[in-house]
Amino acid sequence: MKDIQKRILDETEKLITSLDFTRMSVLAIISSISVLIVFKWIDYPVTWQFAILVLIFAYLYALIRDVIIVRKTKKTLKIYYDFSFSKRSNIQLFIPIFSKSNQVYTLKRASLFIADDTLYLEAYKRSSLRSKLDNSVVARYNKDFFIDKYSVNKSGKYIEFETRILYKKYYFSMINDEELLEIIQKYKEN
Repeated sequence: MKDIQKRILDETEKLITSLDFTRMSVLAIISSISVLIVFKWIDYPVTWQFAILVLIFAYLYALIRDVIIVRKTKKTLKIYYDFSFSKRSNIQLFIPIFSKSNQVYTLKRASLFIADDTLYLEAYKRSSLRSKLDNSVVARYNKDFFIDKYSVNKSGKYIEFETRILYKKYYFSMINDEELLEIIQKYKEN
């Protein structure tokens, strides 16, 4: 299980923390155009040098913003992993989950884990001002937590899940790994 654990963490981190330079460029261009329109609207003389300077600053802002988000996501993933293992010594496999909206992957405030041959979903409670987790709520599969359906995304990079937690729909994704999918399938069939 150690091999699959390392692979899942590495692949998840790689997927959700990758920098998207196309998105950064689009954000920089849109921001630059917006700033230039505002400056033109207030009758500020807009030269091509000024426009290039605004574009450079907008791109730097987008780059720095994404780098900060990547660092925070990596730190949060480690916090979730450490917290789950500190509460339970019998965890066999920790599975981080995330969501994707538009082109952005976001780590969920929850994860799956397997302990004592049972699948669980753990939701983390964290105050926004502290980096440490306060507490968590655990839902056991086939008791409080059910997988209704899942499918591999078109890109093949991740698996999308539709689940129920206490009869409320909950959507998430996890990395597409054949061995991991077999493990999840085993629990879904039981």
